[in-house]
Amino acid sequence: MADKSENSIRSAPSLGPLVETAVDSAILIDAHGSVGEARKDERSIVAGILHDLIEPKRAEQLLVHIQKMEPTGLQIGHIAHDLNTLPTVIVGNAEFLSEKLDAREDLQQLVRDIATAGDRGADLVYQNY
Repeated sequence: MADKSENSIRSAPSLGPLVETAVDSAILIDAHGSVGEARKDERSIVAGILHDLIEPKRAEQLLVHIQKMEPTGLQIGHIAHDLNTLPTVIVGNAEFLSEKLDAREDLQQLVRDIATAGDRGADLVYQNY
């Protein structure tokens, strides 16, 4: 049997008797697997399969992150919709008011100022999309 130094690995007790194996190096991975043993002519052959868990864990972490960000995205969407709607309402009502106040030149300038402010607001919204 190999010496019992730091770099030896022992098989899990559930797999049968402990077998100590010397190794030159070790790579730590996050995995699960299974090991099987076969005997032929008094010789033992051990085979194992490892399943890498790193990628599934990364995908799970990404999904959790996306789920946390979803309410923020919905809120931003609602705000963007409101910002897009406000200039439309302002400009539309200013045009309607302008038609109704056709005879009042003193109020026409106020209506034009309102429409200009609405147009500038719409421009700001479209620049940020």
